[in-house]
Amino acid sequence: MKVLHLDTNHPLLLEQLAALGFENSEEYKAGKKEVEEIIHLFDGIIIRSRFEIDKEFLDKATRLKF
Repeated sequence: MKVLHLDTNHPLLLEQLAALGFENSEEYKAGKKEVEEIIHLFDGIIIRSRFEIDKEFLDKATRLKF
């Protein structure tokens, strides 16, 4: 599963997800529009509050499970 990290978190989160077999991608600087162009490639996102997750965003996240 591919996980997109949009905000920084404790390094253990990345390490533990990788140990469980997740593929981590970090996009800490990309804007919302840039993320909307790639979100369909990911199964999960990790975000705190960098931008609002709205219906338009979720409609583009066709693979999103978490």
